[in-house]
Amino acid sequence: MIVENSNITSFESPTKTFAADYTVLQVWELPDELVEISGNVLIDNNRMACIQDNKGIIFIYNLKTKLIESTIPFAEDGDFEGLCKVGKVFYALRSDGLLFEINLKGNDKPIVTTFDLPFETINDTEPMCYDSLNNRILIGTKGKDITEQFKKGIYSFDLSTKTLGKQAVFYFENIEEELANGKNKKENKKNKKQTLNPSEIAVNYHTKELYILSGQQSQLIIANATGKIKSIIQLDKKVFPQPEGMCISSNGDLYISSEGGKRTKGIIAKVQL
Repeated sequence: MIVENSNITSFESPTKTFAADYTVLQVWELPDELVEISGNVLIDNNRMACIQDNKGIIFIYNLKTKLIESTIPFAEDGDFEGLCKVGKVFYALRSDGLLFEINLKGNDKPIVTTFDLPFETINDTEPMCYDSLNNRILIGTKGKDITEQFKKGIYSFDLSTKTLGKQAVFYFENIEEELANGKNKKENKKNKKQTLNPSEIAVNYHTKELYILSGQQSQLIIANATGKIKSIIQLDKKVFPQPEGMCISSNGDLYISSEGGKRTKGIIAKVQL
């Protein structure tokens, strides 16, 4: 099972893609400071920690008051893409593979430790989540992988040793889609591969599934515990123009964040599948 061991597993493409229904239960339009939100993680029932692309700052957003109640500066400006929380410690991921450990102790300034992981800007490290069953952080590449040419790897950062495993825990493969051309669809089918560029990952311990966001396509992809993709959900691009953040609460609630634009705000949405 991918969430319980470190064996390399290849995420198989489905022979068919199955659409799945979803419902947006609630949407929070975020302040201008979070128009480029790129990561979000729940602190408690009422507060969400968020980061955005250009600032080395954690924003504590109150879901009830719909306001930013505090900020935690931890680094200079940079391209920050991933955020997760382990106890009272936050981890923020920069796209060039620099991992920030942000330890909050009392009312003092956070103690920040950095880990220079074996990635570069070309790898574009974006997807990241905490795997509590294995005491590790899962980190992936949206761009070029460091070990495979045609796959995207997910690597394990061991929280006991504070080191990154040299081998991928598993890989994402391209998604095969059957597209019909011409009038006779049965006779003129051609296989086309959609490049999977994961912008975020999350483990759902209730269903033993892995959720993958593909921000460029505004898609939510669900894989089962053996690594096979079960469904590809096309999100409404009007609501989710560029979904890049995702977290799952302890009771299984799914929260997806999406960047805004010049005329739209960044959002967090509570989604039911």
